Amino acid sequence: VAKAKGNSFLCLDQDEVVTPSSGSIEACDLLMIEGTFIHVKRWDGSQKLSAHAKQGSNSGHVMRNNQEFRDGLLNKLPSAWRKKKPWMNFSADFSARNHKVMIAIADAPHRTIPDDLPIFSKMTLMDECKALRAENYQVELYHIHLTQKTVAKGINKKTVK
Repeated sequence: VAKAKGNSFLCLDQDEVVTPSSGSIEACDLLMIEGTFIHVKRWDGSQKLSAHAKQGSNSGHVMRNNQEFRDGLLNKLPSAWRKKKPWMNFSADFSARNHKVMIAIADAPHRTIPDDLPIFSKMTLMDECKALRAENYQVELYHIHLTQKTVAKGINKKTVK
């Protein structure tokens, strides 16, 4: 996605921000130029989804409360981004209201997210979304529809709709 969308997305998957105070934390999988932090996971069981939801809320919490973390993330951004809103004053004058956290779950199109999730996964996901909203982030759930072929064989980027 990041390559296909050119300058509007930045892939940060497995590219952790390292600080002495918070350790190593992945800010998100994809970052959009207008300030959306996207966390993407394939539905592969309750435990992984719960960890995914927690990752989103943990990075949002650290981002809101730790300038050192924001400085580290800012250093990963292309220089052209740093001259635009919301990145110009991102480190020193951070406001969660200027950012959206999107939790994207890749699964078969016949399922409804979050309604068709097991009860504990749904509860964890909703709790983490609530925690992000309490910190003033805009929060969005997104369902990436996978084809039946993809569900059987694993994620293939060409079959993600």
